[in-house]
Amino acid sequence: MVRTYKKRKEGSRKSYASSQAMILAHNAVMGKTMSAYQASKHFGVDKKNPPHLIKNLRNNFMMKNISFSLDSERMTAKWSHLKELFSLETSGRSIRTASKLTKNINVILACQIFSHSVPAALKFYVSKSLMSKDTLRTACFVETVNSMWDFVDSHSLSAPVGKKSVARNDLEGDQARFSSFFNYVESWFYTNPINSKPATNIPSHQGWLLELSPKKGLSQQLIMEEEVLTHLCLRKCNQDHVENLHSQKRGYNGFNNHPTIPGYVNALHCQSSSSATSELLDKTISAGANC
Repeated sequence: MVRTYKKRKEGSRKSYASSQAMILAHNAVMGKTMSAYQASKHFGVDKKNPPHLIKNLRNNFMMKNISFSLDSERMTAKWSHLKELFSLETSGRSIRTASKLTKNINVILACQIFSHSVPAALKFYVSKSLMSKDTLRTACFVETVNSMWDFVDSHSLSAPVGKKSVARNDLEGDQARFSSFFNYVESWFYTNPINSKPATNIPSHQGWLLELSPKKGLSQQLIMEEEVLTHLCLRKCNQDHVENLHSQKRGYNGFNNHPTIPGYVNALHCQSSSSATSELLDKTISAGANC
């Protein structure tokens, strides 16, 4: 057991050192000086990115009631309402209004819980007097979380309003959405559904605040102040893309979980140049055309 513990500590130390080396190498290539902590806080690259946050929110919601403020009104969302909805949906009805609601637990299905179909189903059953009117508060919570998820997971300029990327032509409205969602998350208050005892130190709650605040500043800086971007796809700021980048660099010329700085820089240069060249090779150039 002691040997296993030491191996884990050594592996964790090497992994951290390797991550630091990658950040230093990337800064050297890009001509910037920034620590891992600064990168996390400044650019919102943190372990608590939206896919993990939405799953953590679902897990906390399963165990606790969530009180929140919306339009100056205090409401309480309850997981018991979703359990009641699932019971109604699986009671042999020929048509289901929330067909993707299941008992399975993963990130994709966590997103389905906070989707537009769930509040629509809750409102439908309330209108048919099959659920209490108190359920509308849970529907309101789920609906607002769905809007927030669509915003932080935006990846296209052609998407409808509320789902499209942060753009220069509507930056003022996007900044207002950031502030609105930040105030909404800040109003969350977790309580035990049995004894109403308040629950504190919820990591995912702080994670949402750290997700929204840095990206608001980042979009303001890159789009308006420095004018280096016309729009920003918030999905691209997730940690998953950073992990994929580092995985490609570690996998260059054979997988190396602890690359040296020269090796990482070499992989970064080579893969960057090959990506640029592949775009040219994909295009058909006529014989008489200028290169």
